[in-house]
Amino acid sequence: MHRTVLLLVFTFLFASCSLLRPPPLWHNTLPEESHQSLAARLSQAGNNSVQLEEAFERTPQSLHPYVALLLERMPTVDLAFCSPELLSRTVILADSLRRILPYAAAIPENIFQDYVLPLRVSQEPLEDFRPFFIAELLPLVKDCTTVEGATVAVNRYCGSKVRFQSTQSRDQGPFETLKSGYGRCEEMMIFFSDACRALCIPAREAWTPWWPYQDNNHAWTEVWTPDGWKYTGACEPRDRLNEAWFSEPVKRAALVIASKQGAAASGEILYRKSERHSLLNVTANYTTVAPLNVTLMESGNPVAERDVVISIFNFGSLRPLAKITTDSLGAASIDLGKGDYAVSFAGNQPNLVIVEHHPPDALKVDLELTRPSTPLDGFWLRCDP
Repeated sequence: MHRTVLLLVFTFLFASCSLLRPPPLWHNTLPEESHQSLAARLSQAGNNSVQLEEAFERTPQSLHPYVALLLERMPTVDLAFCSPELLSRTVILADSLRRILPYAAAIPENIFQDYVLPLRVSQEPLEDFRPFFIAELLPLVKDCTTVEGATVAVNRYCGSKVRFQSTQSRDQGPFETLKSGYGRCEEMMIFFSDACRALCIPAREAWTPWWPYQDNNHAWTEVWTPDGWKYTGACEPRDRLNEAWFSEPVKRAALVIASKQGAAASGEILYRKSERHSLLNVTANYTTVAPLNVTLMESGNPVAERDVVISIFNFGSLRPLAKITTDSLGAASIDLGKGDYAVSFAGNQPNLVIVEHHPPDALKVDLELTRPSTPLDGFWLRCDP
């Protein structure tokens, strides 16, 4: 009996303390319609949720929407490890540099949110890179009046620190690349893009999964300017943007993809998306493209929600280049550059068809779910320009 009474008393006291606990600070600084989704994200952080809420206490209230934005968009795995110091410092430094650098005044708010604020560029480890790059590079860009001029200055610095050399397949963070002095094109892109973002230069990853005329692939950096997105070789400085060793090869690219956190914006061509990440088809920025339209049928009926894979010949075999998903009419489409492509779908009876795509003419491909084919009869690889 006494134990039961004590248990009830403790339960009452605990509930009373919970009711008396003040709401988190962001309840008062963020719009009410955002509370539910932010609370759900914080709950996914598990034991790290209390620490993440400290980021709001460390950050001026006017910048709380940026903290919330980073929490909403970051990969779920980062919620368990991201520190409040990293979140707060990222937001404060990005906002501060935006206010003092002459060229930053031209950057629209949505571009700032999408391509300056994010903590990651690709799949590298989380690292607090901004203080280092600001200390190193602010003297070089503080008097630049254009995004392009600042980008060229940053790339000269990065080219003096990092050179190309193959590494492990897992992406290095910028400090690992700086320590070794080398990296793959992916790591050179990460290092340079981090440096750009630290200096309030909007930057994003771009890559071609496979070249259509030779073995291998490539990754580089795209930078936003008032004249649109422009490319440059990461840690491979030139005197202006839209100049790089791959300027001619990329005109023959089959597919070029750019990545961003969040949803595709108006005018951006979505290739694929996940809950918090978008892949954009930017091939048309580099070469002439046209739709490759695929229809998947079974006994005269459309096959919906089936992945269709488009492959390309590289390194001695067919390599997946793109994956598109059929709609309710069994149709799927993607804009591609010129090339020979193998179009197929996964299943017990795969049907693979080799096609020649010649933009600007669109191409229509019909696949039958239950009719196997012998796709390699008469197939050859052309390397003409």
